[in-house]
Amino acid sequence: MRTYGEAPCRRDFSPLINHAITLACALIAVFCFGSRCQKGADSPPGYYEDKEKGFSIQFGENWEIRVNTLGLDAIGLAQIDAIDDKYRENVSIASSPLPKPMTCDEVMEANMPNLKTMVTDFKELEKGHVQIGGQKAAYLVYDHRIGIFDLETVIYALPGPRYAYLINATYERTQAFKYRKPLEEISQSFRVLP
Repeated sequence: MRTYGEAPCRRDFSPLINHAITLACALIAVFCFGSRCQKGADSPPGYYEDKEKGFSIQFGENWEIRVNTLGLDAIGLAQIDAIDDKYRENVSIASSPLPKPMTCDEVMEANMPNLKTMVTDFKELEKGHVQIGGQKAAYLVYDHRIGIFDLETVIYALPGPRYAYLINATYERTQAFKYRKPLEEISQSFRVLP
């Protein structure tokens, strides 16, 4: 049992990191399952909302959106750029019920031990804070490897009123110049619903 501050916390946040890692492994293979999702006929293309988990996000207009795949709430997959493109850059959201009110730093910290042990060749590059939907979020940029892919991920952690959220933006390291900014913009379109 881990503790956060003075109160004991019985909730293990490792499933959030486990989901993110499982997702990255699964993206190596071709997705043959899952469902496309867009909420509401009036919603713009790429918009996803999960009222039960209390969030929304605006993925890319032509992105494939899958829900409840590999334990993730939602994942947006970029279109393949070229015939030889083997990795689909993506943004995913995983949530977990909050055991008690937490800060964004506590949500991130709760996930760090699993992240560092489960990701191959983990190397922290940068960390800090940003505003997402008017709310403070912790972020971490790190390099890692999955199979033949050398990847870079920007992970954002923020609490909502009922759930903790991890937003992962993952792209090939050699494509950072092309994908980091657009994937960060998608990640920062995330909103905690009232």
